[in-house]
Amino acid sequence: MTLLEHAAFAFSGLLVYVLVTRAGKHRRQPSAALSWVLVIAMFPYVGVPLFLLFGTRKFVRPGVLVRLQSVSPAGGLTATGQAATGRTDADSGRLVAGDASLSGPAWATQVLASFGLPPACRNHEITFHADGEQSWQALLDLVRGAQRSLDLCTYVLRPDEIGDRIVAELAQAAGRGVHVRLLLDAIGCLRTPRDRIRSLRAAGVSVRWFMPLLHNPLRGRTNLRNHRKLTIADGWRLWSGGRNQAVEYFHDRPGDPAWVDLSFSVVGDLAVQAQILFEHDWQVASGRTRQSPVPTGLAGDGVPPAAASSAIAQLVPSGPDHVDDTVYSLLLAAAYHTQTRLLAVTPYFVPDDALLSALCLACRRGVQLTLLIPARSNHPLADL
Repeated sequence: MTLLEHAAFAFSGLLVYVLVTRAGKHRRQPSAALSWVLVIAMFPYVGVPLFLLFGTRKFVRPGVLVRLQSVSPAGGLTATGQAATGRTDADSGRLVAGDASLSGPAWATQVLASFGLPPACRNHEITFHADGEQSWQALLDLVRGAQRSLDLCTYVLRPDEIGDRIVAELAQAAGRGVHVRLLLDAIGCLRTPRDRIRSLRAAGVSVRWFMPLLHNPLRGRTNLRNHRKLTIADGWRLWSGGRNQAVEYFHDRPGDPAWVDLSFSVVGDLAVQAQILFEHDWQVASGRTRQSPVPTGLAGDGVPPAAASSAIAQLVPSGPDHVDDTVYSLLLAAAYHTQTRLLAVTPYFVPDDALLSALCLACRRGVQLTLLIPARSNHPLADL
């Protein structure tokens, strides 16, 4: 290949980068953008394929926002299930908090409202699990108590005592007439035996894979994964948090204690919002990206209202299906608005320059910053 041909290929690669990022309005850090440009310019035969495979952080179209519908006190949906288009009129599904008692700090409320997220809602009950054993029992109780529908989404389904038990519980639920769906991330569940999946399907469980390795590239890049852990029973009871379906998240083993993680159970409107989030992920896994209404009978029908409860919570989803980096933006805003104390607990502390600067400035303003991180996490690269 001549030098001119090489230059033409490199120029074409840069043109592809510009077209993809501009057409999709992808937001990325200047350092990341510069890295991609340098790799494509200097090593185009490697850089261009890598960019096409892993260079996209989001798979939503510009102007299309995955919105969670607000819920009425009786658990019904008060907005249609279609994707919003960025309009600000009353028909666009814009959500406004009508109960001042549910409002949090003004800065947080305004930031989350700007992302099109529903306001905080009242729930019958919110329980944070003290440890893995309590979390596991809460999950079993939810699965066994499902009467009409049961939806489970996980990044990892390990072939161990926890994974095998969950597979058996889902099959039993389907056997007693419950409508059971299982959504698995194709990368996180690479080690999941396919015979277990076949046995689930034979028992009547619907199973879908999120973003398989071999898929239509127009549906998204391979690096766009689904890390959500949701289990929803009857559209009204929710188990969620950071725990995957694997033994290390729940049970101590000889010489290897269970990981310290966070999980919780909710009974109320927050579960209805989680149900809508699951519906969207379920459709994406089937190749559709536009949200449709939650099926009748799967969103808390017949459940008494939670208006008298004081368990208030707000669901803040994040990921490649959201145009904005919701959680990151909330963290950044918190660092700038905090007045006295900021407590952060995370297994992986790898902040970018903007977040690190915001935290340092908070300290200089006299804010007490408490950062709790593990001495050793499950990702050595993050520890380094």
